Parts: sequence; C-alpha cells; structure tokens
Amino acid sequence: MERKQDITSFSLFFWVLTRCRSLQLLAVALILMTIFLRVLPLEMQKKIVNLAIGLKSISNLIVYCTIYITSVITAGLLKYAVNVITNFVGQKILYEIRTALFNHILRLPLTFFRKTPPGTVISFIIGELGSVGEFLGEAIATPFVNILSLVAFAGYMFYLNPLLALVSLCVYPFQIVVVPLLQNKFNRLNQERMNITKSASNFVGEVVSGIHEVHCNASYNMESEKFQVFVKLLFDLRYRMAKIKFLIKWANNFFQNLGPFILFLFGGYLSIKGRLDLGALVAFLSTYEKLSDPWKELTEYYQSYQDARVRYQKVMETFSYSHDFKHIPSDRPVYALSGDIEMANVSFIVDQSIRVLDSVSLKVKPNERIAVVGFSGSGKSTLIMLLAQLYDYSEGRILIDGKELRELTKADVSLNIGYVSQTPFVFSGTIRENLLYACNAVKNIRSMVDFEKEMIACKAPYPDYPDLMEVIEQVGLEEDVLMFGLNSKLQRNEQDLADLVLAMRKHFMEKADAEIMSCIEFFDEKGFMTYQSLGINLVGGFSLTGDPEEKLIMANPGILDILERLGLLVPLAMVGQTIVRATMDIFSQDIKDDFFARITPLSPEELPRYRYLGETRRSIRELEKEELSKLTELALRYVPALHTIISIPAPFTDYVVRCRSPFRESLDESLRQHFCFINPGKFCWRHSVFQNIIFGSIRAEIAHAEETVRTAVIKTIEDLGMKNLIVLKGLDYHVGTQGSLLSGGQKQKLCLARVLLKKPSILILDEITSGLDNKSQAKVQELIKNHLVGRCTVFSVIHRLETVKDYDRVIVMRAGKIVEAGTYEELIEKKGHFYDLLRGF
Repeated sequence: MERKQDITSFSLFFWVLTRCRSLQLLAVALILMTIFLRVLPLEMQKKIVNLAIGLKSISNLIVYCTIYITSVITAGLLKYAVNVITNFVGQKILYEIRTALFNHILRLPLTFFRKTPPGTVISFIIGELGSVGEFLGEAIATPFVNILSLVAFAGYMFYLNPLLALVSLCVYPFQIVVVPLLQNKFNRLNQERMNITKSASNFVGEVVSGIHEVHCNASYNMESEKFQVFVKLLFDLRYRMAKIKFLIKWANNFFQNLGPFILFLFGGYLSIKGRLDLGALVAFLSTYEKLSDPWKELTEYYQSYQDARVRYQKVMETFSYSHDFKHIPSDRPVYALSGDIEMANVSFIVDQSIRVLDSVSLKVKPNERIAVVGFSGSGKSTLIMLLAQLYDYSEGRILIDGKELRELTKADVSLNIGYVSQTPFVFSGTIRENLLYACNAVKNIRSMVDFEKEMIACKAPYPDYPDLMEVIEQVGLEEDVLMFGLNSKLQRNEQDLADLVLAMRKHFMEKADAEIMSCIEFFDEKGFMTYQSLGINLVGGFSLTGDPEEKLIMANPGILDILERLGLLVPLAMVGQTIVRATMDIFSQDIKDDFFARITPLSPEELPRYRYLGETRRSIRELEKEELSKLTELALRYVPALHTIISIPAPFTDYVVRCRSPFRESLDESLRQHFCFINPGKFCWRHSVFQNIIFGSIRAEIAHAEETVRTAVIKTIEDLGMKNLIVLKGLDYHVGTQGSLLSGGQKQKLCLARVLLKKPSILILDEITSGLDNKSQAKVQELIKNHLVGRCTVFSVIHRLETVKDYDRVIVMRAGKIVEAGTYEELIEKKGHFYDLLRGF
C-alpha cells in the first residue's frame, strides 16, 4: 500500500519541539536558576573551611552556612517544579500522539484491519506508547539541565585546580565509547522483543475472540502450549536484555568509582605537597561527587531515548499506511446525492492477481430497489462494500450522481449512504446510544462542514422521539425494547414513572381473568409466599441495598435473641441443618449437574464450610452462636417453590407469617429503612417494572404462564396508552460489551434502525434477515416493500430468494460477474441462473 507523509512520518522529536513550548521554556529558565544554586553550595563549602573554620569566625560560619542551606532548599524546590512541569509536558504530548494516531488508525482502509488483529492496535497504542510517554517530558529538560550541570561543575573544578580536574575527568571518554556499544545491542534485542510481543498479542486476541471454539473442543492444553512458545521466547529475550542492562549499570558504576580513586590518589598527593589547600580539596571532592549525578542521568537519558525511539518507530511503522479516502471536503459543501448510480467495468483485485469482481457494469436509477443474489463466493458482498466506500476498486469507474465515488469524501458517502452488515456490530452502551450513533456522527460532521442543502433529517433523536419510535416499530425492535423496559428497575428520581406503574398495576388487577391470576403468586402482606425466601416471608419485605435479605436480617444486633424470643431460632436452625444434610446426600454421589445446584440454596462451593454442621451429633441447643447464625442464615435463604430438596410443614409457614409483625418491630429503625415492605399501594424499588405491575412472581410450574402474563401486561400498557413510556425506559438498557447481552437478531434490528434514522438516500443491506425470526423478517420485508418506496435507492444482498419479489430488479452474480439481471418474473421465465438458484442447484 502506498505510503504518504502523515502523522506516522513525524519523528519523535517533532512532537517534543512543537508542543508545549511555553512550558518547556519555563522549565529551561528554572533549570538555569537551579544550576547556579547547585554550584553555589560548593563554593560555600570552601569558604566555610578556609574563611570560617580556618579563621575561627563565627559570623562567617553563620553567613556561609545560611547561604548554603538556602541554596540547597531553593534548588530542591526548583527541581521539584521542573519535574512537575516536564511530567505534565510528557503526558500532554503523549495524549496528543495517542489521539492523533488513533484518529489516523480509524481512517485506515479495511484491508489493513483484515491483516492486523485488534490485539496489535491495543498493545501498541496503549502499552508501547505509554513507555514512550515517560521519555517525552524529559526529552529537552533532562539533557539541558545535566549538560549545563556538567559544564558548571567541570568549570568549577578547573577553577579550583586545572591539573586535578583534567586528571579526574579522563575516565569519561572511555565511558562514552563502551556504554553506547552495549546499548546498541540492547536496542536490537528490544526490537526483537516488540516483534514477539506483537505476535503474542495477536495470538491472545485470536484465542479470546474464538473462545467458544476452544470451549467446544476442550482445546485448552493445545492453545496453552502454543502460548508457551511465545512466553518462552519472551523469557529468553528478557533474560538476555536484563544481562546487558545490568552490564551497562556495572560499567557505569565502575567508571564512576574509578574517578574518585584517581582523585583521592592525585588530590591527596597535591594536598600533602601543599599545592592544594584543604578547603579547595573538600570543595573539589564535593564537586566531583556531584558530577556523577548529571552524568548518570545523561546515561539513563540515553538509554531511555534509545528505548523510546525503538518503540516509537515500531509503532509508527506498523500504522504507516495511507488513507483510501479523504475525510471531509475542504473547498466545498457536502454533496446531497439522489442515488443515481453507474458502475462501468469495475474490478476488485486482491493479492495482485485474484479478481473478486471482474468488469462489473450496472446502472441504477434513484429510488430503485435492487436485490443482489448469487452463488457462494460470487462477489455479492464485495460489490456493495465497494458502493459503501469500504473498499477501493482496482479498475473501472463508479459514479454516483455523475461524481466519481473515489473522489467523494467519507463525509459525502456516510451522510448519503447507509450500510448494514451481515455481521452487525453493536457498541458498548445503551440501546439509545447505539440507535443514535449514526445521527450523532451526522451532527459531528455537520459541525465541521457545510451542506448543499438540508439533506439529513435525523429529527428523531433525543428529546424528540416520533421518528425513533416509528423506526423501532418498522424493524421489529419495539417488542424487544419494550421487554427491556419492563425488566428494568427504576431509580428513585423516576417517581413520576413509578406512579404510572402503580396505575398499570391497578388496571392489570382489575382486568386480569382467572387464568392470568392463576399464573401468578402475588406478593402477600398477610400470607406465606412459596416463591419468596423464608427471610422475605419473615420480614414481609425486600432488600433495597442489593444485599440478600438474609444478610441484612442477620446483621441486626441481637438477631439470635430476637428469634429465640419469638420461638423461631431452633426451627430455623433445624431447617438449615436439614438442608445441609440433604445436600450432602446429593453431592456425596458426586453429582454436579446444574439441576441439583438449583434445588438447594447451598452451593457445592459452600458445602465444605457447612459439612461439619450436618455431621455433628450435637443438638441444636448445644451449638455455638456462630454455628446457629450460619444455619439460620442458610434457612432464611430457602425458597420453598424452588428449593425442593426439602419441604417444610404448613404449621411452620403459618407461624412465620404470625411472627412477621413482631419480628419487623424488633428490628432497628435504621435497618428497616433498607427494606421495601409489601404494600399493594406502593411501588417497590427492588423489583422490575414488570414485577411491580403484576405485584408477584410467575408460577414456574404452570406451562406458558410467563407468556400468558406478559401478553396481559403488554395489553394493560397499551390500554392505558403508556407503551411509549416503557419503550423509552427500555432504550436505557445496557447492551454489554459489543452487544453481548443482545441476541443476533436484536443486534441486526438495532443496526438496521440505526441506519434508517439517518435517512440515507442510498441504503445498502447485506443479508440482514439471516439472523431474524419469521416475524421480524416479515417486518423488514414490509419496510422494503412499502415504507422505503420512493425514499431511497436500495441495494440488498439476499440469501432467502423468496423475498426478492418485493424488489424492482434482481441482479444475479457468479464468479465476480453479473450474469443475469431483470425483474423476478423475467428471470423465472428465462429459466437461467436465477431459476437454478431458486431450485437449489
């Protein structure tokens, strides 16, 4: 792919020299002041020895010591300021590099991403550049301050004694030669490490993406062995790099200690001979000691620079590819296209020889609906991806409204063309955010460039919803979003909606017939509820904190005394012990099936902690308080209708209900505030909208109970004209990472709705009904057959051939060519390729 001058061609120092200049100049100014203040204490040392101590002058001692400590403190504060500034500069430059590079990566052609796994992008832009950022802030300040420090300290040493200075500095030329040789070897290994890290990241990304295949084939060991190869290579490289790194440190330390040896030997000789006074020798020793600091920092700076340079170059080389198309027009407004398309001898060639499309020619009138069908691998999807400017064609011409597609910007295409892939992608976030994604992109482009005319409606988005609701209904997403709304929980600031839900509850109760009523176990403030835990039955309410009810109850001070006083402690502990023993019987048979895990409130993981309470021969009253507490909490977790491992007698459940009121009154007031107590006239924030409407739980033992009740609830909502309110609430449903909480069909419908909200003049659909059920398919076909007529040009790749009757023209492809074209009736009468496809040949 052709390279071009862009962000990836900028050198590392381009960023350093063109960003945060004022702050870097401020840092330089502070550095100049710091250098002076670092040399001044050395001179004070000489004066303290010669003019204060030597002359026994207390006043001189006080003055010189004061200047000394003031210089040290001020230099330290200035150094701190310089470090803060350089750190900010480094992070700010790193922020700009990452932002610019990510913006560049987003515009790279799809062919780049076909070859580059997500792991590489993540590893490089987050990991490798992070290490580069540590160097950026010190790129100017560190060499500047340390070179000046070296010059200042060396100059002061020559001022004290030129001959001694010359001798003591003779070791540095050797260090300048040896250390870079070792560093170059280290850099080569570091480059190799980055290549292996890239390959390892790609491998991990691929395995994680295909984790379902790993689980299906139990290929854990096989994939682990592959990963071990990368880990071993990295281990070997890291070890070799460490040896060189420590060798560099040893060399630096050796040369740094060789200097003092020479200084002590030669300086001591000069002092003994009377050619160097004691104060000068002390100052010289201190100066030489300080000389090692800037030299050490310069050495570390050189190593840091080499590491940052290698990382930066590797990152930029990885993404150094040109963009296929310009983002926005610079000298004109964005075009408003009508959808008049002409393709002339269009070919798409990959790997320099494989013709995926071969001399395709086609003319399409505005608002015409085209169905594209063909044999597997015929180039159907490639054709429409070229139209969507996702790929750049190799030969021929594609004109839209007479304008060459290759010359149109991405803004022209994205604002006029809507594309829905056969593998829909949903972003993390809410349904609303995903639905309005395309419209928000339109707004973003609109803020940067003018339009030929008001071409994109996008009037549906928040807070004006009419178009949004219409589109959701048209694609068959309404029922899904409605159920998301019904299954959602309201927040305390949604009291108005909660009041409306109470109105729905009242209407539901009034209109529900006997069949519907029999499907529900209602929340009963005066009776026992088999679909609720003993804890909920005892307190007569539900936890509002997110903690289980039994946890809240057992957190009440003196809870065992309260239960003892009510005569509940022993029966509850016995229930808990019975559960433990029954569970032990089941799991002693080594049965791990989920069915058994559902029939007992005690999980296999918890069983070891409870086993001794099931095996003990002590009576309940002989147990310690902690043991009683564990058994009681387990009993309060027990749900009679679900946990069928044991059963409890009716007299006991009746007694639990009789104890409800006195038990609740015994709880601390602060604890009672954490419960939503059962009240037919109040909204319970613990439960979903659906549960609040039916005010109960669906009986699982009754066939089709959930469907029957759900239908009745939806009818209630529609009767009261509140359907849109619940749908709007459903739009806040979080879809999970990449839509992991949605089904394939729901993703497909969401992506179609997202494009329709943009109201494109050209709509491109790639087998969008492949993941839809029959009802949803009918919705989409109704949309294409009626709602889109006269509104946009439609290109649709079809795999269910019975649906092509709703299109104006059918194009049949084979081996990258259009082999037939015409109406459905014409192609059937011709009995050619389309006829063969329809018959299954």
